[in-house]
Amino acid sequence: MPVSSSPHLRHRLPLPSRPPYVAIEVPEAATFIRGTAELVDGKAEIALPEHFGLVTCDAGMTVNLTPVGGWLQLYVEESTPKRLVVRDASGKDGTFHYLVQGVQKGYDNFQVVRDRRPEPEDDTHTAALDTDEAANPM
Repeated sequence: MPVSSSPHLRHRLPLPSRPPYVAIEVPEAATFIRGTAELVDGKAEIALPEHFGLVTCDAGMTVNLTPVGGWLQLYVEESTPKRLVVRDASGKDGTFHYLVQGVQKGYDNFQVVRDRRPEPEDDTHTAALDTDEAANPM
């Protein structure tokens, strides 16, 4: 499993205090953005960052909402890569966290499991990789 760590943490914390931050692996080219917003008169209109809209497909987005500090009956009225509109069913005001997930443009038909490419007949590097995969299956 590939592992990456944050260079910022690596330089600031002495050994052995460095936390092992890693990157998650998912079966899609995912995008996400998160934040906190306020309902005013039961409604929040959230402009998402331009960079999120530039890289995220219009279709397939999901939004998770978490009320903070009290019960809210939250629902998503509108979601695009550029904007969210969230409402409370009772028209209440309050604070909530949001997590918006999408798929990167150009990767909406990404296939996780794919046929292997034909290998050149005399490629010792590829053969070494196949031997390593056989010896160390995931």
